[in-house]
Amino acid sequence: TVTITADYDNRVTESNNSNNTLSMQISGTTVQSGKADLTIKTLRTGVLSSSGKFIETDSVDYADKTAVQIEVVNNGSVATGVWKFTADLPTSGSYSFYTSPTQKSLAPGAKAILTLGYDLQEDYGNKIIIDIDSNDDVNELNESNNEKSVTLDID
Repeated sequence: TVTITADYDNRVTESNNSNNTLSMQISGTTVQSGKADLTIKTLRTGVLSSSGKFIETDSVDYADKTAVQIEVVNNGSVATGVWKFTADLPTSGSYSFYTSPTQKSLAPGAKAILTLGYDLQEDYGNKIIIDIDSNDDVNELNESNNEKSVTLDID
């Protein structure tokens, strides 16, 4: 509530002092300041079971449905807004470049766990590179923590 008073110290001679005060309730929204900070907290390798469940393992076989799981956290002070990520996966040629669908905004401190399954191909490498906010759509505090890589141990 905001109260405004005219002639608060009664310096003006008036016929009616009762109309010198007005009180109003004011509502609005708070404008947040600061920046978001998308961070890859963990990057795990594994396989997908026949039911699609991620099973973490450091060692995979060419017959496995190979998978990578990414835990992304917003370490910033404001929501991220929508974002995408890319993955370089050893699936065809030397690598296959995957671009995710649009991901939901993450509030400060919130996390998303993303799992990608793919068919590993022989002779196409064993390194996975993940880049979150690859188009720099999010105004971030730190852009240098958006990429991580992991090397698979192939049996």
